[in-house]
Amino acid sequence: MRAEFPAADAATVSPDPSVALGAPARPGAAAPQLPGAQPLPAPGAPGPSGGWRPIPAPARPGRAETSTRTVQGMLFVLGGLLLGTAATVFTAVAWASVGVAGRALILLAFTALLLAVPLVARRRGLRGTAETFAAVGLLLVLLDGYAAWTVDLFGVSAWPGSRYTAIVAAVSAIVAVGYARLSRLTVPWFAALLAAQPVLPLLAAEARPEPAGWAVVFVGVALVDLAVVVGLRRPGDVAGEGAATAPVVRLAGQAATWIGFAGGLLLAAGCALVPLLVGRAGGVPLLAGVPMLLVALTALAAALLAGGVPARALAAGALVPVLAGAVVRPAVELRASVWLLVTALVAVVLAGVVRLLPSGWRVGPRWGRCW
Repeated sequence: MRAEFPAADAATVSPDPSVALGAPARPGAAAPQLPGAQPLPAPGAPGPSGGWRPIPAPARPGRAETSTRTVQGMLFVLGGLLLGTAATVFTAVAWASVGVAGRALILLAFTALLLAVPLVARRRGLRGTAETFAAVGLLLVLLDGYAAWTVDLFGVSAWPGSRYTAIVAAVSAIVAVGYARLSRLTVPWFAALLAAQPVLPLLAAEARPEPAGWAVVFVGVALVDLAVVVGLRRPGDVAGEGAATAPVVRLAGQAATWIGFAGGLLLAAGCALVPLLVGRAGGVPLLAGVPMLLVALTALAAALLAGGVPARALAAGALVPVLAGAVVRPAVELRASVWLLVTALVAVVLAGVVRLLPSGWRVGPRWGRCW
């Protein structure tokens, strides 16, 4: 028995009988170790490789995925969209079941309520909610105009449809501008810009103008957009308008206005091309090139007021052939036998005028006279 189970070494056997019997160790005594076991290092003590063992950080409770204000804003936005949808459905479907006085009162009260909500929401810091309700409220201004037409309020149904629509759009634009200054929100400015675009074409539609007349109308639309672009480039013109003065909002407004300007100018150029090809505008051959000349001058004005050096050179260069066509085309229409002589005279005169220009203005016209 002693040969098979030799006695343990005296160094490995604890002399304390309490440890051998499983009794608790004395205070301050080291914990018992099994034979051959490695002692556990204390937390933060240097490890076997000489580095310090990291102490695991206690687990923190999970944080909220979003803030209470964000949830409130999202709910307000969804509520505004639902209110706008309900107002549209009510105006289109349930409108006939209410009397004229009831219809007017309901729409006016609903519009006033939706235009008052953004003022309260903005004071409480819910700007996204205020912008949404402002858009819905301004949409209701248009719906009010449509409702007044359908019930023949004040006899407006006897007016031409294009004229009444132009008046509604103009009133909506004016209301949007005033509301933007009052609320200092961003959406009303874009609503005013959008509502103002069709006013001039709708007013001119009643007169049924020729292509030359439509060219003048669209040039007017482009000039209105150009005035807005110039105003946005001057911070003092919209000072104190809240978020409308933010750089991002200014950039977005300039982009939207430039798109409107380009669209109006392209439509004007397309309409001005017709009298130039036909040879007369308003029945007068001498005016054949005037609409296209107006388009070129508008482009040059935009380049001078809000463009850079390349834009100015390009606009000035395009003006030269347009001016030549505006002079040559009536001569061809009136007396075709002298068109070569007129063309040569125009070319010589334009070349002399280009030489008289200052050096900084010659690049574009020199390119334009090559046409």
